[in-house]
Amino acid sequence: PFFQVFFLLQPAYKQPLRLPGLAAALEQGHPPVARFDLALELVDRGSTFEGELLYDSDLFAAEAMEALVREWIGLVAALVANPDAPIASLAPDPGSAPAPVGPPPSRPLAHEAFESRAALAPQAPAVTFRGQTLSYGELERLANRLARHLQGQGVAADTLVGVALERSPDLIVALLAVLKAGGAYVPLDPGLPARRLETMLETADCSLLLTHSSLELFRGGGDSPFAGRRVDLDRIEDELARLSEEGLDTSDLPLDRRAYVIFTSGSTGRPKGVEIHHRAFANFLHSMLQEPGLGEGDVLAAVTTVSFDIAGLEIFGTLAAGARVVLVERETAADGSLLLELLKAEGVTVLQATPATWRLLLAAGWKEPLPLRMLCGGESLPPELARDLLGRGRELWNLYGPT
Repeated sequence: PFFQVFFLLQPAYKQPLRLPGLAAALEQGHPPVARFDLALELVDRGSTFEGELLYDSDLFAAEAMEALVREWIGLVAALVANPDAPIASLAPDPGSAPAPVGPPPSRPLAHEAFESRAALAPQAPAVTFRGQTLSYGELERLANRLARHLQGQGVAADTLVGVALERSPDLIVALLAVLKAGGAYVPLDPGLPARRLETMLETADCSLLLTHSSLELFRGGGDSPFAGRRVDLDRIEDELARLSEEGLDTSDLPLDRRAYVIFTSGSTGRPKGVEIHHRAFANFLHSMLQEPGLGEGDVLAAVTTVSFDIAGLEIFGTLAAGARVVLVERETAADGSLLLELLKAEGVTVLQATPATWRLLLAAGWKEPLPLRMLCGGESLPPELARDLLGRGRELWNLYGPT
């Protein structure tokens, strides 16, 4: 190209957009593809400037570009404060540059972060369901016993274990136990169509299935594609009570082994499995705990089906932070009025939901502000919905989806 670096400063478009018979407003679209190696484009809003830096991602890392923007903003601020100073005298000191960004964190793993919290504060509330609460210590002991049972059934690193349980503390115990045993879980929501669940189980080739005797699915035999072993948790309670509740050491578990397999619908309608490894899962949780942020004082209402990837944040992210998970029943999650009542009654501070659920809350008459960090994902967040939500909570984050 004739040049590699491009700078553009333009005034804001101040004239209202008028189209005959239509009400229209300008919205910021997706950034275009970079046309040059570097392009800084600014809009003069009068009292402020807005802009974006476009760059060729084959040439520059995102961290380097973020550092460049910070340095440029610092330089502009210094020029405003010292308009007569030579630019060279205001250039940032190379020695003051931030340290290079290292590799993403890989430890602790999802279940290890929970274990640390359980050791630190065993009496702290971990999971609430139907008004009953399990502490971190209680959850740890239950998961350890089930993990030992799973190891006795041959579960080890990379073993896929199906988990088909209704929303309850048993679900969280099962997910933790599979990871503690070294295996990888395949979450199966019993509310999904039976044939779809069977296809998912068959595709994943699970050797073991954790479920409940009340669920008629996956009993094997006949036309069922499931050839593995079914374990009804409610029928092995006495056996589990005799097992050790001491923790299990997974420090040698390779980071490139699977943590879970999640299924998407796929373009053909047939479920397609996506393997998520421990390294990626741990990095995701670590990042989410930083921003948007989760802390010990938070209470998160988990409304997402376990078959969707964001349930990993709701469950494991909350437990890694030492916060409390409120498991929301399927009927409550689908009813805006019931969900709004629960948010208030449980003192919920964090809610991750799709735009459809946020609309349910608004349609139920939600008007008074709540001390709520609102996370929206799974679908695109329309600007009008964002505007409706902004005044009703502390902050709003548009997350899309982790997978």
